[in-house]
Amino acid sequence: MVLRKAFQNTINPADGKLAPKWEGPYLIEAEAGKGAYRLLTMEGNLLPRAWNAVHLKKYFM
Repeated sequence: MVLRKAFQNTINPADGKLAPKWEGPYLIEAEAGKGAYRLLTMEGNLLPRAWNAVHLKKYFM
């Protein structure tokens, strides 16, 4: 499982500095290329595009 970095277009601007920096957790569905991964939500929905490993970090439960 991984967390995905939260970008400006996915966070609420009213939260300011206290906005979460990471979103998730997500499951890795497949490797989409060198360092890119297809992600699934915990409900099993596939995210619309691949995400680079630079924008992901391991999630431990």
